Amino acid sequence: MSNKPKNEEGASAKYELIADGITQKSVKKNSRSSSSTWFYIDFASNLGLRISLPIAGGAILGKYLDGLWGSYPRATILLLFLGIIISMAGFVKTIREILKKK
Repeated sequence: MSNKPKNEEGASAKYELIADGITQKSVKKNSRSSSSTWFYIDFASNLGLRISLPIAGGAILGKYLDGLWGSYPRATILLLFLGIIISMAGFVKTIREILKKK
């Protein structure tokens, strides 16, 4: 047994329990914020790809087809605008999915 009076032992045990509770709450809070951080990173990268890939793909494919057919810039402009329309549709679809989840 220690030389501490009984009250001091009980008080120190009480403070240890309080400290453990605070630590556990902060760990739970950090794990929640970490998962929401990854959610937003995933959301931003998904949205960025849904917007950029159709536009870039349309421009690259249009330039290739223009070189093949000798119709510069008709196919490039047409496929670029088609890529923009597809990107807008993907953006709207992604936002609707997010709003459904809430």
